[in-house]
Amino acid sequence: MKITLFFVLLCGVLWLKEIKTEEDPNEGKIQMLEQMTEPCFEKDGSTREDFNYMVRKRNLPSTKPQKCLSACMHENFETIKDGKFNRESFEGMMKSVANDEKKYPIIEDIGATCEKIVDADRCELAGKLVTCYKEVAAKHGIDYHNL
Repeated sequence: MKITLFFVLLCGVLWLKEIKTEEDPNEGKIQMLEQMTEPCFEKDGSTREDFNYMVRKRNLPSTKPQKCLSACMHENFETIKDGKFNRESFEGMMKSVANDEKKYPIIEDIGATCEKIVDADRCELAGKLVTCYKEVAAKHGIDYHNL
């Protein structure tokens, strides 16, 4: 019985170790984004956990601090400028990090579609934009995070 229990525990530890070593192929981009987002943490009540929830776990912002963190990130990249979506900055930034020119038409479609979104609240605007990005990318059969 002890040998069986030991074997089960050993298999479990090895399995967890294997999971932990698998890295997201976008981890380099995520780390760069996290560094650039550093000034946004604690602003509007947002935290590094909010960043991880949205970026590493690939969830849409759902709380006010998450939406405000998203707004701060957009403002830092100038994809929201003067309270409005900046299509030119968005498309330029996304094309610069895209790993395949075949994705450019998808990025342009996202820009054209999401450009129509407006909201006087910067946090709500950012939340709506991220939702739009994901929905348009999904229509093209791609995960927004893989652009």
